[in-house]
Amino acid sequence: MRGDPRSWRTDLRAGTRRQHHCDLPPLDLQTGKVVEGDISAQTRAALEALRFALEYAGASLEHVIKTTVYVTDAAMMAEVNEVYRHYFKDGFPARTSATIKPWSLPFDLEIECLAVL
Repeated sequence: MRGDPRSWRTDLRAGTRRQHHCDLPPLDLQTGKVVEGDISAQTRAALEALRFALEYAGASLEHVIKTTVYVTDAAMMAEVNEVYRHYFKDGFPARTSATIKPWSLPFDLEIECLAVL
Protein backbone atom coordinates (compact mmCIF):
# COMPACT_ATOMS: atom_id res chain seq x y z
CA MET A 1 0.00 0.00 0.00
CA ARG A 2 1.37 3.39 -0.87
CA GLY A 3 1.54 6.13 1.66
CA ASP A 4 1.90 6.08 5.38
CA PRO A 5 -1.04 4.35 7.11
CA ARG A 6 -0.79 6.94 9.87
CA SER A 7 -2.38 9.36 7.40
CA TRP A 8 -5.41 7.03 7.12
CA ARG A 9 -6.53 7.40 10.73
CA THR A 10 -6.90 9.91 13.48
CA ASP A 11 -5.54 9.27 16.98
CA LEU A 12 -7.80 10.38 19.78
CA ARG A 13 -6.76 10.30 23.41
CA ALA A 14 -9.36 9.67 26.09
CA GLY A 15 -7.92 9.11 29.56
CA THR A 16 -5.26 6.41 29.31
CA ARG A 17 -6.80 4.54 26.37
CA ARG A 18 -5.87 5.21 22.79
CA GLN A 19 -8.55 5.22 20.14
CA HIS A 20 -7.94 4.75 16.44
CA HIS A 21 -10.37 5.87 13.78
CA CYS A 22 -10.08 4.40 10.27
CA ASP A 23 -12.28 5.14 7.29
CA LEU A 24 -11.35 3.31 4.09
CA PRO A 25 -12.81 2.35 0.75
CA PRO A 26 -11.86 -1.00 -0.82
CA LEU A 27 -8.14 -0.50 -1.51
CA ASP A 28 -5.68 -2.96 -3.02
CA LEU A 29 -2.82 -3.08 -0.51
CA GLN A 30 -0.27 -3.81 -3.24
CA THR A 31 -1.19 -1.06 -5.70
CA GLY A 32 -3.07 1.46 -3.57
CA LYS A 33 -5.83 1.50 -6.17
CA VAL A 34 -9.53 1.09 -5.56
CA VAL A 35 -10.71 -2.51 -5.91
CA GLU A 36 -13.53 -2.80 -8.39
CA GLY A 37 -15.75 -5.84 -8.70
CA ASP A 38 -18.60 -7.39 -6.78
CA ILE A 39 -19.47 -6.28 -3.27
CA SER A 40 -17.81 -9.35 -1.72
CA ALA A 41 -14.45 -8.44 -3.28
CA GLN A 42 -14.87 -4.82 -2.23
CA THR A 43 -15.76 -5.82 1.34
CA ARG A 44 -12.71 -8.11 1.63
CA ALA A 45 -10.45 -5.36 0.27
CA ALA A 46 -11.84 -2.72 2.66
CA LEU A 47 -11.51 -5.04 5.67
CA GLU A 48 -7.96 -6.04 4.70
CA ALA A 49 -7.04 -2.36 4.37
CA LEU A 50 -8.58 -1.66 7.80
CA ARG A 51 -6.72 -4.62 9.31
CA PHE A 52 -3.45 -3.32 7.84
CA ALA A 53 -4.01 0.22 9.14
CA LEU A 54 -4.99 -1.05 12.59
CA GLU A 55 -1.98 -3.36 12.83
CA TYR A 56 0.32 -0.53 11.77
CA ALA A 57 -1.14 1.50 14.65
CA GLY A 58 -0.58 -1.34 17.13
CA ALA A 59 -4.18 -2.55 17.17
CA SER A 60 -6.15 -5.31 15.45
CA LEU A 61 -9.68 -6.09 14.36
CA GLU A 62 -10.22 -7.52 17.85
CA HIS A 63 -9.85 -3.96 19.20
CA VAL A 64 -12.68 -2.63 17.02
CA ILE A 65 -15.65 -1.51 19.11
CA LYS A 66 -17.78 0.08 16.36
CA THR A 67 -18.03 0.17 12.60
CA THR A 68 -20.08 2.11 10.10
CA VAL A 69 -20.65 0.42 6.75
CA TYR A 70 -21.65 2.69 3.88
CA VAL A 71 -23.10 0.99 0.80
CA THR A 72 -24.72 2.34 -2.34
CA ASP A 73 -27.50 -0.28 -2.28
CA ALA A 74 -29.03 -1.80 0.88
CA ALA A 75 -29.58 -5.09 -0.97
CA MET A 76 -25.78 -5.59 -0.85
CA MET A 77 -25.71 -5.96 2.95
CA ALA A 78 -26.38 -9.72 2.90
CA GLU A 79 -23.19 -10.26 0.87
CA VAL A 80 -21.30 -7.76 3.02
CA ASN A 81 -22.34 -9.73 6.13
CA GLU A 82 -21.12 -13.02 4.62
CA VAL A 83 -17.60 -11.60 4.22
CA TYR A 84 -17.80 -9.62 7.49
CA ARG A 85 -18.38 -12.87 9.45
CA HIS A 86 -14.94 -14.14 8.41
CA TYR A 87 -13.24 -11.08 9.92
CA PHE A 88 -15.32 -10.77 13.10
CA LYS A 89 -15.68 -14.43 14.07
CA ASP A 90 -16.62 -13.81 17.70
CA GLY A 91 -19.52 -11.53 16.79
CA PHE A 92 -19.80 -8.17 15.14
CA PRO A 93 -18.76 -5.02 16.97
CA ALA A 94 -21.47 -2.38 17.28
CA ARG A 95 -22.35 -1.30 13.76
CA THR A 96 -24.30 1.25 11.83
CA SER A 97 -25.12 0.61 8.19
CA ALA A 98 -26.12 3.38 5.85
CA THR A 99 -27.21 3.47 2.23
CA ILE A 100 -25.79 6.49 0.46
CA LYS A 101 -25.56 7.95 -3.02
CA PRO A 102 -22.73 6.46 -5.13
CA TRP A 103 -19.27 7.98 -4.93
CA SER A 104 -17.67 9.46 -8.02
CA LEU A 105 -15.11 6.61 -7.95
CA PRO A 106 -16.05 3.05 -8.98
CA PHE A 107 -16.77 1.45 -5.60
CA ASP A 108 -19.94 0.68 -3.67
CA LEU A 109 -18.70 0.35 -0.10
CA GLU A 110 -16.68 2.12 2.55
CA ILE A 111 -16.09 0.94 6.11
CA GLU A 112 -15.28 3.16 9.04
CA CYS A 113 -14.16 1.76 12.37
CA LEU A 114 -13.25 2.83 15.85
CA ALA A 115 -10.77 0.71 17.80
CA VAL A 116 -9.73 1.11 21.42
CA LEU A 117 -6.49 -0.16 22.97
